[in-house]
Amino acid sequence: MNEWVKGGIEISSAIGAVWAAVAARKSASVSSKQLEHQIVQQEKIDLPRLVPLNTFIQTEVLKMNSDWKKIDSSLINNNVETEQTSVKELKLKEKFSSYPLSLINTGKMFALDVKYNYVLEGGRDSINEYLFDDIKLKVLDPEKGQLESDEFEFLFYQDYKGYNGNRTIDNQIITVKPYTRYIPIIKSEEKVELLIPSYFVLLSNIYIKSNWIHQRNSLKRPQLILTIIYTDQFYQVHTLEYRMTLSLKQIRTRGFESEYIETWVDFELIKAEINNKPT
Repeated sequence: MNEWVKGGIEISSAIGAVWAAVAARKSASVSSKQLEHQIVQQEKIDLPRLVPLNTFIQTEVLKMNSDWKKIDSSLINNNVETEQTSVKELKLKEKFSSYPLSLINTGKMFALDVKYNYVLEGGRDSINEYLFDDIKLKVLDPEKGQLESDEFEFLFYQDYKGYNGNRTIDNQIITVKPYTRYIPIIKSEEKVELLIPSYFVLLSNIYIKSNWIHQRNSLKRPQLILTIIYTDQFYQVHTLEYRMTLSLKQIRTRGFESEYIETWVDFELIKAEINNKPT
């Protein structure tokens, strides 16, 4: 009888040991999966993420094809007139404005081989033929524009009275094209300059004048699609798309002649993808 009891105890101990081993293995498997999940989640947190910052624009626009430039805010706050603080006009360059915005890497890893470009949302249809007072916009070669909606040219024409009282005519052919800019590396928490297309500044100047100073709704608010592509340290390719637009939350000007403008340029994330880099 004692041998039966002893045998039963030994069998129970063996079964218990087996179940303990199974439980330990299962626990180790769960812990391993949890650890792998935590590592994956941490890697996602550490991945580089490039974010264009919403930017407050405070500038003086002497003519519609004048570039934006930073000015001393005390001149505006103290109501100093333009005639008392003559500022030399900064004319728009062919491709990009001299007024940079900021792009920051909010991740913990480097962003490598960064490239970005802009596309005018709506293409040539966002401009159409526009005529308001002394300003004229007209898309050139519309047949070509239908084939290449992201690339086209339009004529800017302005007839205005100069400071000497004489009539002056400005006309310029503006090219809309998704030029690509390159940045070799953006480190964690680093800010770099993000150039914006000259045509966006021109269309924004006209939009503010016609829609806000004169309460006309003839011109659509200019909107761009900013595409940013870069790789991380795991050779994954990141593609981000932001909608860039002139904000409606704060647009203020000081009359018609002084042309001080205060507004915001806002960004909205509309697409984010990560893919393995092709070999």
